Amino acid sequence: GMVGRFMQSFGLTMAFAVIVSLFVSFTLTPMMSAYWLKPAPKGAHGDSKHNKLFDPLDRGYTRMLNWAMGHRGLVAIGAVLVLLSSVPLFRITAVNFTPEDDQSQFDITMRAPEGTSLASMEVLANRVSTAVRAIPEVEFTLVTVAGDAAGTLNTASMLVRLHPIEARQRDQFAVMAEVREKILPVYTSAGIRTAVQQGGGPGGGGGGIQFMVQGPDLKQLEKYSEQLRDKAMAIPGLVDVDTTLNPGKPEISVYLDRPKAADLGVSVADAADAIRLLVAGDQVTTFNDAGEQYEVHLRAEEANRSTIEAIAGLPVPSSRLGIVSLDNIASFARSDSPASISRMGRQRQVTLNANMLPGTSQGSAQEQIAAAAAALNFGPEYRADFAGRSRELNRTATAFLTAIALSFIFMYLILAAQFESWLHPVTILLSLPLTLPFALLSLIIFQQSLNIFSGLGLLVLFGVVKKNSILQIDHANQLKETGMNTHDAVVQASRDRLRPILMTTLAFVAGMIPLVVSQGVGSATNHAIGWVVIGGQTMVLLVTLIVTPVAYSLFDEVQGAHVFGRAWEWIRTRRPAHNPVTPL
Repeated sequence: GMVGRFMQSFGLTMAFAVIVSLFVSFTLTPMMSAYWLKPAPKGAHGDSKHNKLFDPLDRGYTRMLNWAMGHRGLVAIGAVLVLLSSVPLFRITAVNFTPEDDQSQFDITMRAPEGTSLASMEVLANRVSTAVRAIPEVEFTLVTVAGDAAGTLNTASMLVRLHPIEARQRDQFAVMAEVREKILPVYTSAGIRTAVQQGGGPGGGGGGIQFMVQGPDLKQLEKYSEQLRDKAMAIPGLVDVDTTLNPGKPEISVYLDRPKAADLGVSVADAADAIRLLVAGDQVTTFNDAGEQYEVHLRAEEANRSTIEAIAGLPVPSSRLGIVSLDNIASFARSDSPASISRMGRQRQVTLNANMLPGTSQGSAQEQIAAAAAALNFGPEYRADFAGRSRELNRTATAFLTAIALSFIFMYLILAAQFESWLHPVTILLSLPLTLPFALLSLIIFQQSLNIFSGLGLLVLFGVVKKNSILQIDHANQLKETGMNTHDAVVQASRDRLRPILMTTLAFVAGMIPLVVSQGVGSATNHAIGWVVIGGQTMVLLVTLIVTPVAYSLFDEVQGAHVFGRAWEWIRTRRPAHNPVTPL
């Protein structure tokens, strides 16, 4: 799906970059080290690990590590509590499909009451445009009337272009709020339906939230959609709540008296064609002028097609009388109808659209809308579901969970093959779930949302945290092979690998700083990735430096005691004996 497009390009880029770095580490790095790294003179302290900055860090970390190894139960309980904190933190974190990005432009849509003429709609749109251009941050506006696919005369859209971000004092969302609160209320009070929203992006344009109701009866759909709209308007953070159903379009229904029409020699097809030609019009020829070709449509004048009396007098062909008036074979009724009827899967549908104020969690708002729809108790013939960006948000959660689960499986298999152990990979991968609470906490602290881009940043964070644990576990195994016991080996390995872990972490965080300080269009995407990596990596570092050695020692004891082998042997010996049946 759409999320896969992001993941595929992200995965290919990361995989290629890691392969290139592997090649560099096998070739360029040893060569440069041979030329640049010189042996220190005798008696000189050439080891940069021993200095006034690192020595206090080493001593402090050693004291914490020794305490943790002596209180492994408390550390294990603390790690479990940190992991469980992901649940409340996730409930607090804002969840959106994409970050709120200042694009220096937004759209205004308007729909006047049914029956509004094109000229009236043009005057109305120009008035709004003039008021919007009076805002200092607005550079220009572009108005389009009846520009939708159906050419609806009573609709208009307006593109509002702002000055560059560096040339204005307020952001795009403040300008949108001013338009929504100070300019449009004058028109909405007159029955004009308006919306202020960002332009189209991933997942489709339109409102931030789209909820679709399908069913056979249009009247019932109108009732459900109106009730749902009233409930959605009460949800904090939702604005411009509206539905795609536009009732109230004036309509004249023509009911043909078929027996009488047959007596007068008028066929139903001829009557329908006559009404269509005289009321809706039809192209009869083309006209060429100055190299341009124009279509020529023929229909009755407005005075002869806009009232029941005028339509009743329309002539229709008759095989017996030549021409008869329409009122001789039909009756008429005036009513209202929807301006358009949308369908999906051969079912009529109405879509609820809503925009969100800055800082609103799309995930939380969608949960409240879904709960409100469930409380309405739709009939068995009616179905409700999210559409557009809202549907993509739900798919995003599933896609990321699938990607993370597959990543865990692939990493475990590779690490199990490298360490030739089934337990050591578990020790390494334990650091990844501990990263999630700190990543969510960083999103809350820096006022970011969990979206598709911060999710990609979370995958990057997993890779770095896993690498730190690999450095500790691999070195501990090497020290154990020299004869050291588990406790001394894991403590010494953690101390020896503290410096490269700190170097890697600081370098990685420094590489993210340009993302979080960037400004301009698209900076929100950079911030979403940068803050989750910087905050998550910085806050989880101390936990992983303590929890990984403790977990290693606990699992090593389990492996040394052959707990799993003894458990299997106990199960095997408790099986009932198999007594073969002697054949007669």
